[in-house]
Amino acid sequence: MSKGIVLQSASFDPGGEAAREQNTARVIEGAGYEVEKKLELPDRDTSGLNDDQRQQKHLKDYGAQVDAAKLKYGKDEWNQTVNQDIVIGQASQLAIVEQENGAEIVLHLGQNPEYAKKLGKMTPLAQAGEIARLSDRLPKPQRVSRPFRPPTGATFAEIAGMKDYPGKARDLKRAQRR
Repeated sequence: MSKGIVLQSASFDPGGEAAREQNTARVIEGAGYEVEKKLELPDRDTSGLNDDQRQQKHLKDYGAQVDAAKLKYGKDEWNQTVNQDIVIGQASQLAIVEQENGAEIVLHLGQNPEYAKKLGKMTPLAQAGEIARLSDRLPKPQRVSRPFRPPTGATFAEIAGMKDYPGKARDLKRAQRR
């Protein structure tokens, strides 16, 4: 990694599996089904990994955070805020990627470029400490889920066999009337 990190390069944008899952969910919802959506919090345990594996895991977790932030704030707003030429140190970049709310930190730095420039001028140890303090002040990701609902044409038996969810009684009454 380089000594100075440009904030723009911190916008790790993975495709692959996450993009496929999002596209599949859109197609399923378009067919009239509701998809249970969960923000999967990454497993933060890295005790059995070597340094390279740990770094790859943190990068993958950060990529999932970026995807969630783009959905939350909008892709255009994310890109406009984050794609700036602000140099932060290598210690800052590593500390951001290792945080469970790294995408929120990057967004905050993009919204406050003067603070980000000040951060880039600190010593590496001070940068890591400041990122940790910033992480504590910003929101942490939480599990968000929508209850799974059956398709509109589901039978009474199919709905009755599903686990409880808000509105199940209403759906059972509708199926019984059909």
